[in-house]
Amino acid sequence: MLTQGETVEAHALRKQGWTISAIARHLGRDRKTVRNYLNGVTEPGVRRREEDPFEPFVEYVTSRLLEDPHLWAQTLFDELVEMRFEQSYSSLTRQIRERGLRPTCPQCTTAVNRPNAVIEHPPGEETQWDRLDLPDPPASWGWGKTAHLLVGTFACSGRWRGYLAPNTTRPQVIAGLDRITRQLGGVTRNWRFDRMATVCHPASGDVKPEFASVAKYYGVSVKICPPRAGHRKGVVEGENRSIAQRWWRTLPDELTPEQAQASLDEHCRVRADTRDLPGTSPDARDEEREVVGAHRRRHRVSARSSGGTVSRGPIRAEEGLTASVGAMEGQPVLRAAGAGDGRGHRHRAARRQLYRHCHRFRDRHRPAPPRCPRHWGAGS
Repeated sequence: MLTQGETVEAHALRKQGWTISAIARHLGRDRKTVRNYLNGVTEPGVRRREEDPFEPFVEYVTSRLLEDPHLWAQTLFDELVEMRFEQSYSSLTRQIRERGLRPTCPQCTTAVNRPNAVIEHPPGEETQWDRLDLPDPPASWGWGKTAHLLVGTFACSGRWRGYLAPNTTRPQVIAGLDRITRQLGGVTRNWRFDRMATVCHPASGDVKPEFASVAKYYGVSVKICPPRAGHRKGVVEGENRSIAQRWWRTLPDELTPEQAQASLDEHCRVRADTRDLPGTSPDARDEEREVVGAHRRRHRVSARSSGGTVSRGPIRAEEGLTASVGAMEGQPVLRAAGAGDGRGHRHRAARRQLYRHCHRFRDRHRPAPPRCPRHWGAGS
């Protein structure tokens, strides 16, 4: 960059017939630099303005935030990455803040400076479960105005999986527990629920007998949150907000329920599993896997020694099973539902089918009765 004095001297020497190379040697500058100043391409004291890499995305970001002022910046960042956005997440939030692209919400300005409770969760100690109601599912699903998502989260690392269902009946809850537990790789020592009606009595918090058989076979302790103490399972509550903002809000309407479930599983692998909770180290993740794996191995030994009927396939909600099921991958135990469990013709038909299967198995392995004395010697 030439100073004002050097620029004046370069113009004067040029008018005197000096070549650009001679002027560059005289001033100790590069020839291209001298040529740009002499041709007016560059002005002294004025730096060339670099192209703003965020400018091509301003219109899209503005329209998305006007459409949904509460859209998470992380969700917006995921969308921009697919549009070849090469800057970082912090650059995106800085651009939104400096340009004032997000509209102001009066209700959100009051929800600040709230006290927070920090609860320690050792690796492999607790899995937090919650049910998330998702509004306005696609009409083609035929699920009404609300879809239901069962979410299971490791309290230490924050790894989670979800099960999408049309209702919250006990068969759907058991099917969701089985599927999520398989995907997470096993069970922790404790399961924590809020006062979910399919798990406990909402008024007293006592675990229902129907669900107690499930917990016994899984080999876990069931912890129920006190009333109005949602912070006690704050890890899964935080994941619920992430699911609603980063996945459900961006789900296309043309997907089927099966495709939506596959989309959620892919979201977990690509987005959720690649990050750690604040303060969680890789060593804690490894220790969590070891604890869960050890619990899974102990459970397999106990399942073999108990002599239970083992099924290799996953539990399906349409089977109407409301008794204990196995937690480990490839080790679900199916037992017939008790009297009064399950409602509706479909559940009763599923139970009858299960009973017929059990009777056929019993008759096939029952020893033959002794032959009548008067038939002794017949056929010999």
